[in-house]
Amino acid sequence: MQRAFCIVLAAALASALSSAAENATAFDAGTAAATQNEARPTEVPASTRSWRDLLADGKRAYEHGEFARALENLTPALAGVEREPGANSKDLIEVLDRFGMTQRELGRYKDAEATFRRELALNDTAHGKKSIAYAENLLDLGHTLSDADEYERSAPLTEQANAILRALPKVPDSTRSWALHELASVRYNQNRDREAEALWQQTLTIRLRIYGEKSTRTATTLFNLATLASNDPARKAEALRLFERALAGYEADAPEQADVGLTLLRIADIKRENNAGYSVLAPLYRRVIAIYERAYGPEHKNLAVPLDDLADALETGKQYKEAIALRLRLLALIERHGETYGDAVLQHDSLAEDYAAVGDDAQAKRHEDLGAELCKKTASCDD
Repeated sequence: MQRAFCIVLAAALASALSSAAENATAFDAGTAAATQNEARPTEVPASTRSWRDLLADGKRAYEHGEFARALENLTPALAGVEREPGANSKDLIEVLDRFGMTQRELGRYKDAEATFRRELALNDTAHGKKSIAYAENLLDLGHTLSDADEYERSAPLTEQANAILRALPKVPDSTRSWALHELASVRYNQNRDREAEALWQQTLTIRLRIYGEKSTRTATTLFNLATLASNDPARKAEALRLFERALAGYEADAPEQADVGLTLLRIADIKRENNAGYSVLAPLYRRVIAIYERAYGPEHKNLAVPLDDLADALETGKQYKEAIALRLRLLALIERHGETYGDAVLQHDSLAEDYAAVGDDAQAKRHEDLGAELCKKTASCDD
């Protein structure tokens, strides 16, 4: 697991350890759950719809954890608000904010950074550099850079936001807790774990008071505390309890959001370390895959880990035919998109073993040869 974990920001607010960014303008707790099962309206071409309708649908998709669908609506929404003569900076800021959050969720960090910097300039003009709006924008920008593993660029922005908010006499608890949460993530990425844990505990106290246990915001802080605890072998049981609390909070807001998937992966990691078998692990990985397909689309890089983990679990349970199908799918993603999806040699090696297990010696030999050839071609394997 990467030192700087991008823990999901589910539903609307993010943690520096979340996949989505915490945004103080995000929907209220429970909105996603309340709208989860709404019937979708009949599709209307984006070109015939107002930017406000597109924005509303984009927000709804985002809150449901359907980030690819959200982007499909927010892209024309942004173009629409830019064209509208009467649109003001407040309207543009609102669209840019959600657009940047969605880009970040989809891993388009450079695009998200550009979007948030554009929004920052508008907030500067509209509110000034010492305003809550400007500080919140800095938090989003810092979170984006952290998700992109650019920690040295992220830290000053998050620290600046916290300094601005400390100097203001009246700051909503929601914003102050968000800022503390992001600062904790900065300290975590700087290997200052004690400071990070203290800041997250401070954040948790505030969030439990204003949101309660069963909310995405509280869950995100619990998730990050769990991640920190999981780095210590002596705290694995504590980490599992915290992850399970986080899962309950995420599910209370939106059961199919991406944060639920990431939390399930972390729970599965600990259970696997505790020697859980196929019957325990496979259902967890299947649910993660379904959630991620819905959130990101069927070919997003975030699917690589649960696909590989499910294949491993299936092999443990001697379910080789299904494992083969998963590894072929993962191999196709690697070949199409590159090694960010995983190690192609390892997939060929696993396929060779799986085909041998089902008695298909020809395919086993084929993948063994393909793996060996790729080793020589890339010089990526040990002798």
